[in-house]
Amino acid sequence: RELAYSLVKQNKKVAMVSLEDQMDVTAQAMVALDMNIPLNKFRFNPPAQSVVQPHFDEIVHSGNLFFWKHFGKMNLSNLMDKLYYYARSKSCDFIFLDHLSSVVAASKESNERQAIDHIMDELSQLVIETGVGLVMVVHLKRPGGDKSCAKGGEVELSDLRGSAALEQYSWAVVGLE
Repeated sequence: RELAYSLVKQNKKVAMVSLEDQMDVTAQAMVALDMNIPLNKFRFNPPAQSVVQPHFDEIVHSGNLFFWKHFGKMNLSNLMDKLYYYARSKSCDFIFLDHLSSVVAASKESNERQAIDHIMDELSQLVIETGVGLVMVVHLKRPGGDKSCAKGGEVELSDLRGSAALEQYSWAVVGLE
């Protein structure tokens, strides 16, 4: 969200495809960032509407931020239609897809690796054909042992969950620890 917010502030067009969040939560998160207030505080103890409205207008109504009103699993065909719409019809510079697992869960593939391979191929074609920047959230594996990311181990490319296609099709991978 911080990266998307920064891009909107730089007058870039950004589409937020948050498959686990309701559209209003994503919008509130962007306004909270603009107001430098933690989202949970903003949501449960919001400032007066008169204080919030200018930030809401500047960020959400800027014409540079788009939301997809959706929640849950997403069929790949419908997702790709929507992503192409944002890239071509709305001229978005960046699309944020949060997260890949929701797309994989709705896949018709019986194998997670094959599903990710297929999805990454489709997403790569989108980026190449339209020039849109795609920022995608991907979960990590949950390996055991002392080197686990959950126990303070360093994040490595091999920790991406599901398929080597995640690293092979990506132009850049950023791991947060």
